[in-house]
Amino acid sequence: MTVATTIFRHPLASKRFMMVFYNEVGDMIKELFELQTRYVAIGPIAMGAYGFVCAATDNEMVEKFRLNPPEEYNDTSLSPEERQDIYQHHTMVAVKKLRQLFERNQPRMWLCATREIQLMMAFKHDNVMSALDFFIPLGECERMTYESVDYLWHNFDSVYIVMKKMDYTLREVLESSVYPATDVLDEGGEEFNGNPTTTSSTRTAQSDDSVDDSTNKGLNSGAKRIARCPQTHLVLHPLSRDYRMFILYQLLRGVGYMHLCGVIHRDIKPDNVMLDCNYNARVCDFGQGRDAFAMEWNGVLQTFLDNCTQWYAAPETLTLAQVSSSSGFVYQKTLHAADVWSIGCVAAEMLIGRPLFYCRRFGGVGQLNAIMSVLGELSEKDAERILQLRDNDTKKVFKCVLQQEMQQHVNNPSRLRGLLQSPYGDVDEDEIKLIESLLCYDPNCRITIQEALQSPYFIKEGYEPVIDPSDTATRVRAVEANEIVDAVKGRKFLWLLFLKHHPEVDELIRTLHLRRSGSSTEDTQNSSAVYTQDAALPLE
Repeated sequence: MTVATTIFRHPLASKRFMMVFYNEVGDMIKELFELQTRYVAIGPIAMGAYGFVCAATDNEMVEKFRLNPPEEYNDTSLSPEERQDIYQHHTMVAVKKLRQLFERNQPRMWLCATREIQLMMAFKHDNVMSALDFFIPLGECERMTYESVDYLWHNFDSVYIVMKKMDYTLREVLESSVYPATDVLDEGGEEFNGNPTTTSSTRTAQSDDSVDDSTNKGLNSGAKRIARCPQTHLVLHPLSRDYRMFILYQLLRGVGYMHLCGVIHRDIKPDNVMLDCNYNARVCDFGQGRDAFAMEWNGVLQTFLDNCTQWYAAPETLTLAQVSSSSGFVYQKTLHAADVWSIGCVAAEMLIGRPLFYCRRFGGVGQLNAIMSVLGELSEKDAERILQLRDNDTKKVFKCVLQQEMQQHVNNPSRLRGLLQSPYGDVDEDEIKLIESLLCYDPNCRITIQEALQSPYFIKEGYEPVIDPSDTATRVRAVEANEIVDAVKGRKFLWLLFLKHHPEVDELIRTLHLRRSGSSTEDTQNSSAVYTQDAALPLE
């Protein structure tokens, strides 16, 4: 049967596409995508530890575009390339395949996947990545039977999330924005050929949809000597004022919206901020997202906060290498604080061109030292505030390590203000004060998202200090680990999410059941109710 015939037979049927990816050392990796018939895979975008992403054309979006193209598309002054860009912007999506969720029997795999899907389906904000669609492929139309669907829901191992197609990560933009060496900065630079650098954690597959460095022509065209930081010898990747202000504003709004929904992101970093060619930004990757209102005891809200990538992790959330388990308590009034710290780290990196708290040592001990070397001596009061957020099992060890690090930085002043300088020379006092207020030792003293948006840094440039102008934020409850402790419960939870997003699957099940058993329509509808409620196929 041809693809075209399949499309007309049933919209829930799927077809297969083989995508070719390349890892960081250039090895070819083939991955099979099984997409619903409305999507046509175009090419690979990215791969990571838990999944693969490809670009696809959405046939429903194509039809809407043909019936009602945007006004800008009819501009006669546009070049063919510009018209094509507009067409692709309105008809293409990114499809993320989360695979082998249950194959290795690792609960963390399906827990992170379930949280990400759950949150993406609930979020509705311009600066937060949301799910346009979520599905579990049911197979080809002519092979779809009651038995095949029954087998599928008990044994599926991959799920798919459809989202808006973006062009770069903030990490890629930073790495493509290289500052030339000058007399003021370190002269020990190296030749740079003008091509954006990609990393294994972001884009490890290149296609026609990968990074187009034409948007950064003013920054990276032609070979040139590149500047390095005199202290760390890292290549500097700063952004100019207008770009970093626009991106930071959107990052604050996106994370602020998540906080209004009662969700902590817990892994804010440049790799998890997506940008399009106009630098419109969306926060992504919610696998570490956590319900801030979960597991409440005696007014204290417990959450595990030690998942953030090390350079962007708040001091109170760091995991110590010698501790097997390290959780932390988060009080409701300070639930924002860990994410706010991470945003401050990103803001500083866009300004100075390198990670502010760069550390070669893996683990919390080395990272504490890196933080104190920048922020200076940690007061006893701030230390006590940090320790309050640790659980009793790890507080004693953490306190010992913290005191040892404090001894190495006694009477050391903060170097933060001196480091917050732009190679472009376009920093002002308002920007420095904003970053300082995001990076306070004491979580209680860190500025809130709303207060950050009200900073003169944004207000004097005409930015509106509004997090959720459409007032769409509602509390989003992220699934807890104890709710999906095994593969059976994990599959059931994901299958119910699939049914919620695609209620037409119920009609398909009723039809297949009727075809199989010859039952009356009334009997089939009654059994289908059991299927929907209990995530079990109707039984005879």
